[in-house]
Amino acid sequence: MRSPRADRSARDLLGRIGQKEHPLSRELESIAAIRDHAHHRASYHQRLLEGLADRLGRPITLYVYLVLVAAWVCMNAWWPLSTPVPDEPPYFWLQGTMGMLALLTTTVVLIVENRQLRDSEHRAHLALEVNLATEQKVTKLIALIEELRRDLPNVRDRHDAEAEQMQETVDPESALAQIEQGTRPDGRSAEKA
Repeated sequence: MRSPRADRSARDLLGRIGQKEHPLSRELESIAAIRDHAHHRASYHQRLLEGLADRLGRPITLYVYLVLVAAWVCMNAWWPLSTPVPDEPPYFWLQGTMGMLALLTTTVVLIVENRQLRDSEHRAHLALEVNLATEQKVTKLIALIEELRRDLPNVRDRHDAEAEQMQETVDPESALAQIEQGTRPDGRSAEKA
């Protein structure tokens, strides 16, 4: 669950490091903008439920429940004998109330987790796209450096198998197939490595 404090973390860091002179300022601002966009994309009801889940997910909620249950049991135990007890053991009304609270809490948590899962999938997709673009740029740089090494007269020309292999771009489909098979690119099992 993302709290309002987490939303401000990138912006607070920008304020502390000085937004203009720090090399990561543009990236941190982008991260803050992505979080803001995800927050504003959520409906009012979604944000309301996320706030409720944030409050329910604190230790104080457990303590409040325990105090209320203890107070209910004590109230029923010390109820005057001249009048009927509101909720005799096994505390039918207490069980019903706790069951309803559990159902509502579970529903709120599932709703919030569904949106967090969607946001996580969007961020993972963005990270994959950035990684693939970076891999292409690095591959191109290695190819240019190798070409420069071959063209410079004062640099000894030699065969570098590792640099040659690094010039090949990664095929995402074959990498996914290897991940699903549980093998590494060199053919060994991922569990044994």
